[in-house]
Amino acid sequence: MDSLFPVAVGAALTIAGGLLGAWIQAAREHRKWLREKRLEVYLPAAAFLTEYELRMQAYADIESRIDGVIGPDTPEEERLRQQRTLEPYAARADEYRDRVAAEMTPLIVLGPEPVAQAARRWEEAARTTTGNPYVIGEEFAPVLREMRKALRIPE
Repeated sequence: MDSLFPVAVGAALTIAGGLLGAWIQAAREHRKWLREKRLEVYLPAAAFLTEYELRMQAYADIESRIDGVIGPDTPEEERLRQQRTLEPYAARADEYRDRVAAEMTPLIVLGPEPVAQAARRWEEAARTTTGNPYVIGEEFAPVLREMRKALRIPE
């Protein structure tokens, strides 16, 4: 009986070591998978955020130029012409606004929480800002910063 005890302890330790090794490997693989999935989501999201900001700034720029040209004495024909100039920019801006929720959802789902919170703040700014598009841009940097942290990319 005494001779079986060390064998049983050895077998138990071997099994425990095997299970611990498998658990550590599974955790490592999951972290790797999650990082890869986040990278797949973060790159297009960063491109969308950049494009969104550029579209909104272009729209605001054209709108302010038109506002500077149109005065109280501007003929109706000129007002309509200027409005037609603005329409394609407005349509593109609306198209991007319509995509915000769909583009932000993967960030919120894959997180981590600081990325999700930064994405929600950006989304709120995009949804509620009507005048100055630079307000939206102020929420852009925190999203990128949190994405980089989540991916463990040094600053």
